Amino acid sequence: MPHLILTEAQAQIVKQARDKVQVCDSRGDALGSLDPSHTEEGTAEAERQLVAGLPRNSAEQVRARLPALEQGSARFGGFDEGYMEALLLVVRRIRSALNARWRGRTFHSGRHPD
Repeated sequence: MPHLILTEAQAQIVKQARDKVQVCDSRGDALGSLDPSHTEEGTAEAERQLVAGLPRNSAEQVRARLPALEQGSARFGGFDEGYMEALLLVVRRIRSALNARWRGRTFHSGRHPD
């Protein structure tokens, strides 16, 4: 795999980024992007969770929840990482309670009510 060696300043930008970092050539033309959230450790952890059969969310489930998060953000004027973590904890508890309540039941669609 090809690799690039970043300067210390460039490496700091990537390390501190919360979103993708656009990579440009010397003229400023976009070449691609780096996603600092994709690390070898993160990939290994995701694979471990997959093999262990731990609960996870599909991309479809995540996309379905985004409008509610956007509405909450608009209503409260945005929120910081601490608020987000607290909100996600509540959502996970509600989801866990619903899963326990509906476990083993069959529905007309044949699907679990997510």
